[in-house]
This record gives sequence, structure tokens and C-alpha cells, in this order.
Amino acid sequence: MIEKSFRKLEFDKILDMLAAEAGFACSRELALGLRPATQAREAGERLAATEEAREIWRLHPGFSLGPLWDIRPQLRLVEIGGGPEAEAFL
Repeated sequence: MIEKSFRKLEFDKILDMLAAEAGFACSRELALGLRPATQAREAGERLAATEEAREIWRLHPGFSLGPLWDIRPQLRLVEIGGGPEAEAFL
């Protein structure tokens, strides 16, 4: 039922537009995986985080985290007992 509603509302297109604005692979994945909050508390927490981000952007319009790199492949190596190559630290 919910998935049918998502299709009818073209929710996937909205998420695609949001993901296109993300400058980092992890952010794009998070954006594509978003679903509406089902609990009032969760919705309130999300709204508060959004308001905080909007305030940061208002006070610092050029704010950026700068170039970011996805370090998940290196973390996977560590999980299995390996370690990243020296170039990965650069």
C-alpha cells in the first residue's frame, strides 16, 4: 500500500532530485534511502535537524564541508584485519 502511494506521488523522482544535490556518495545513498517518518518524535527530530541546517546556511551561505572521500572501502579492509594502503591516508 505504502509503496503504491510512493509510486503515485513519484516519490522516487523527488529523491532523485535530492540526491542530485548531494556532493558526496554517502549523502546520495542516504538521500535515495529516505522514507517518511512514521513516528511524531522522529519527524520532530528530522525537522529540528533541517532547521539547524537552514540556520547554518543562512548564517554562512558559502558553507561547505569541502571535498570529501568515501573511506568505506578502507574501513572494510580494517574490519577483516587488513589495513589501508599508505596512499589512502593522503
